[in-house]
Amino acid sequence: MNIVNIRCFWEAVKTQNFTEAAERLYLTQSTVSKNISALEKELGFLLFERRGHSMVLTPEGQQLLKNFSEIVVAYERMEETVEFIRKTGHLPGETVRIFMIPIVGRFGLISTINHFSAVNPGFNPSIEIMDEIQVVLALQAGGCDVAFCSNIMLDDRLYDMEKYITGKFKLVVAKDSPLARKKSMHLKDLEGEKLILKHLDSLLWGICVHACEDAGFYPNIALSTNRPDIALEYLRSSDCVYMTIDIEAKDYTPDIYSVIDLKDSPEFDFVFAWRKASGLPQIAREYIDYAYMNRKGLI
Repeated sequence: MNIVNIRCFWEAVKTQNFTEAAERLYLTQSTVSKNISALEKELGFLLFERRGHSMVLTPEGQQLLKNFSEIVVAYERMEETVEFIRKTGHLPGETVRIFMIPIVGRFGLISTINHFSAVNPGFNPSIEIMDEIQVVLALQAGGCDVAFCSNIMLDDRLYDMEKYITGKFKLVVAKDSPLARKKSMHLKDLEGEKLILKHLDSLLWGICVHACEDAGFYPNIALSTNRPDIALEYLRSSDCVYMTIDIEAKDYTPDIYSVIDLKDSPEFDFVFAWRKASGLPQIAREYIDYAYMNRKGLI
């Protein structure tokens, strides 16, 4: 069985997009499609059901997902080991695969990884940044040792989790908005307001919508985007309210935007998570403790 074909399948599952999978693998889209077709022909059944421009895993594809992900992970670890030996002339320490959501940069976790690696030569992190659904999918399939994400989609019967920080929502408005004079608002106060939310494929979109529904109304959504820069640009030229997480809102320029507390904001936790079945490498446990102590200002 060709590892390139399997890699094409795994990247297509992770990205849910043949074009993006091709970019990650430095191949053309047609090559990725042909490799997956070759794998399906070898297996004797389809792995994807094509629906126009979208694709959905067949039951057979879902069943083999874990097996193929383990093959790819093992192969990539072998490649990393070979490359390390070639460059250094000696065996590497323990590699820990860490998958993280894009907002991780606002928590300073990349710098803690670099600092921890500098004083712990046995810690060799392999980091991937991707959307939350992709992180959870990789965690589920055993594609990473530890994930940093929210706890929204994680079942504590399957995963162990170490809470890092609690996330809440804030409201952001343009400085000249009539709402800018407010220090705080309730969810019910947002009824009738035009809202900017995270994109509808984001877990945070669902949290906001459900919270508004619990408050007795369906939100009037003017724009949904995962790009804060686009949200803020739209905010400056409209009378909208941007509902975003507090870790983002605290960085916005106070002379252009006003940040309003949301008194009854839904809450969720950002966590380090790992599969109970796999356990956590000891060096990863030490890093998580280090990151937590760093956040608390203890080191």
